[in-house]
Amino acid sequence: MPAHPPQPTSASPRASRRRVHARLERRRLLGLLALPLLALALALAGLGCAGAVVPSDAAHEQNQLGVKELEEEALDEAEARFRLALELAPNLAEAHANLGLVLQRRGEPEGALAAFDMALEHDPELAAAHVGRGVVLVALGRADEAEAAFVAALRLQPTLVEPRRNLVRQAVVAGRFAEARAQAMRLVALAPSDAEAHAMLVYAELRLGRPEAARLRLARTEAVPRPAPALELVGALVDAALGDVAAARARLVALRDDPAHGEAARLRLVALACDLGARADAEAELEALRQRVGARAEAVATGRYLLAEACDASRPARAPAAARAIVGR
Repeated sequence: MPAHPPQPTSASPRASRRRVHARLERRRLLGLLALPLLALALALAGLGCAGAVVPSDAAHEQNQLGVKELEEEALDEAEARFRLALELAPNLAEAHANLGLVLQRRGEPEGALAAFDMALEHDPELAAAHVGRGVVLVALGRADEAEAAFVAALRLQPTLVEPRRNLVRQAVVAGRFAEARAQAMRLVALAPSDAEAHAMLVYAELRLGRPEAARLRLARTEAVPRPAPALELVGALVDAALGDVAAARARLVALRDDPAHGEAARLRLVALACDLGARADAEAELEALRQRVGARAEAVATGRYLLAEACDASRPARAPAAARAIVGR
């Protein structure tokens, strides 16, 4: 799953100084964590390393123009600006980091990693470069190194949201739910209106075996603007864990067509229908999922596995508790 990268960095010359459960486990945060690569990033203007060589004003101007191009998704133009800035001032760490963002966005992780490393060579205290480096390392499957990068960013600036969000994600994916909860608590304190932060905290409580605590956390999200699909998805898991299968199904049905959470909702609807013995409903949901994401998608493969292993028309429907166990993953 993609991690959240930093925003383009623009600074003044002075500032420069893991059978079904296993597969469901891999998908469980789909609706919570599938977000655009650059959508929620760090605002790090005004950060730098004291004592760094001050680049020219012209280099800073090109870097700032490149930031504007990057915000408009004009990657080629942004790259040209950042490279020009580096011709003018090869030691401009912000331009190296911003070039890393362009390469990361283009799907060139090795190049992006080199750019972030270069930024840190020039300014070891540039938090944006640590975050960008961590995001690329996640994409490369180097989770331990990625976490170290996010921790490094937070050592420099404990109030940054994105590296802490990425640490929560990494802890959840690794099954370290107590750690995820601790970081999510701090994340909610920093970003009280952030739906994903609250959703990850609720999910951590649920996976720690505290469904009532999860319900109470869910109720304390009045600061989050609505609609909030991430909270609805995790709310369905809480409902299922507390035995309200009908409420869980209603939430999931409402999320079927959500761009970010529809896949996760439909897969859980397949699991729920299978475990309740409603094979026809499960097949219909799986077909809708196949049409949505393609026949070769991992979620479709998981749904087919559920049909083969959990849907058996010759047996009576299982108790709702079994449905809750599956849908809550």
